[in-house]
Amino acid sequence: SEGGAMGLTFGLTGAGKVLIFRDGQMISGQWSRPGLTAPTSYLDAAGKPITLNRGQTWVQLVPTDFAGVAWK
Repeated sequence: SEGGAMGLTFGLTGAGKVLIFRDGQMISGQWSRPGLTAPTSYLDAAGKPITLNRGQTWVQLVPTDFAGVAWK
């Protein structure tokens, strides 16, 4: 980028692994978004929609080869 700043580029369409932390629990599943104007959907391991709580939701994108991610 300009000025030598570093950053990451993410594809915002497609599908991939998701970890959702909600109500003190972690839910593993898949995310998908077929196009830029489509909403992102989240499905659990059984293929059922993962509902998010009302209010603000934070989404953190992490590279799949990033080994420094941990949670307790």
